[in-house]
Amino acid sequence: MFTSFDAMAAYWLERMAPARIGVACPEDSVILKAVLLAHELGIVNPVLVGDQEAIIPLLKNEGRSPGDFEIVHVPDETRAGEYVAEGVAVGNFAAPMKGHMQTARFLRPLLDKERGVVPRNGLLNQVTVYEEPSGARLRLICDCAVNIAPDLQQMASIVKNAVLLAHRLGCARPRVAVIAPLESVNPDIPSTVNAALLAKMADRGYFGEADVDGPLALDLAVSPQAAALKGIGGPVAGNADIMVAPGLDAGNMTHKALVHIAGLKTAGVVTGGTRPIIMTSRTDSIEDKMRSILTAMLAGTGADS
Repeated sequence: MFTSFDAMAAYWLERMAPARIGVACPEDSVILKAVLLAHELGIVNPVLVGDQEAIIPLLKNEGRSPGDFEIVHVPDETRAGEYVAEGVAVGNFAAPMKGHMQTARFLRPLLDKERGVVPRNGLLNQVTVYEEPSGARLRLICDCAVNIAPDLQQMASIVKNAVLLAHRLGCARPRVAVIAPLESVNPDIPSTVNAALLAKMADRGYFGEADVDGPLALDLAVSPQAAALKGIGGPVAGNADIMVAPGLDAGNMTHKALVHIAGLKTAGVVTGGTRPIIMTSRTDSIEDKMRSILTAMLAGTGADS
């Protein structure tokens, strides 16, 4: 797996050409700055789909010539989302990106089975990638934004999607920790039961090239010392590449703690479709939005290592 976002960017710039993405409703200064930064770095060539009369002044405010960018004048929010989804469906865009618009309007055409990003495993989910403060490794946590209370089948899809993303980020055999409040199975705590079932599914090869263990508390997933103190062995304990939250409450709070309390560098991508989806939070920084674009591009192509 890549050890940092800088390593991801260096890989992309060395081996890949800028990808063409469709940005639906980029009439927002923070979103546009992130897209322009990704463009400057050679990651993407954006197509700006929205209200031209609002986009052009924003570009000029950033010191850019509007003539240097492809702008598609679609002032209606719903139609802008449909235009981007149609572009993805016919291969004109490597990925869709949500701009300043309602999430439901952005996703609706992407989930249209006739023209959208049809879920490969029957489920879309969000994955947060974060860089540890040492800059020595990246970890993934999911689902932080889409699925509220996934059942066993949905959690299995979330694991599959996260494993595929880790493969695309250069991790040949990711270590997956299914998170619960404790490491033993308690029938009164459904997350521990689901975690144990997912681990057994992995033992039978359900997730392919991945090691899956659970239930594991969060500290046992990421801290070798904590795992050793509790006598928990195996390839995953203390060294997880992926952490699967039991539900949206836990996943979302962990994501926001990483960003707003720990101040870590993060990126987010929606996986499980035929193409990655760039759908960032309004509170994400310019840099986090740019890193989300980079992660989505690699999710759509993959690393060799």
